[in-house]
Amino acid sequence: MRAGPGAMLPARDYERMLDLVVGAITDVDEGRSAWPRVAAELTGSVDATLAGVFDIGRPGAAARRLSVWPAWVEGVAMSERESAAHPLVRHYGRLGERRTRTLQDVPDDCGWRTSPRYAAARAQLRDVTECVGVPLSVARGGFRFLILGRPEARFTGRQQAYLTRLQPVLTRLDGHLETLRRWRGELPTQAAADLATAHRITPRDRRTCSANCTPTDRLSTVLRAQRLGII
Repeated sequence: MRAGPGAMLPARDYERMLDLVVGAITDVDEGRSAWPRVAAELTGSVDATLAGVFDIGRPGAAARRLSVWPAWVEGVAMSERESAAHPLVRHYGRLGERRTRTLQDVPDDCGWRTSPRYAAARAQLRDVTECVGVPLSVARGGFRFLILGRPEARFTGRQQAYLTRLQPVLTRLDGHLETLRRWRGELPTQAAADLATAHRITPRDRRTCSANCTPTDRLSTVLRAQRLGII
């Protein structure tokens, strides 16, 4: 029987999720972005060749890239019109849906797959034809999601199940990273305090993160991630 997105996963998949959280928290503590690690883990676990985190400001708008992996994807140029026509960008931008979706799950009402822009994007992205989107956050009329792509083969039920199970962890991690980013001077004090409350991060957590205290071992990192609501 074919595994669906709600299927149970092997124990090893849950171990990989935990390892990812430990690594991501360590990256943050040491002043690095956690997204390259997340992208590397996810592409490896679902046999994807590229990954990216994108923001959509409003329905019908293009997706703004926040982080992409591997590094060569940074050099791929895509116009706002091309980005806005992508079926997953259109779907998430219009509906703000929180479910993991593949290209086959959403309508292609702009004729993306038969358009010249699709052929151009496929050539630029080294024959990537299949994509899956993982929503991260919906806030202030905007939408953030992670997208994974690969050539030809569709994402399997087990792979979709892995991403679905990991999605709450990624969502909390994204919220935690966004709060830390804004604490570092990009928001007024009250706005940062509101974000901290929303993500259940206490003043003590804030002082700990600001001091860049690196957890001494894997167990302490796991306990800290639990306290922050990430796992």
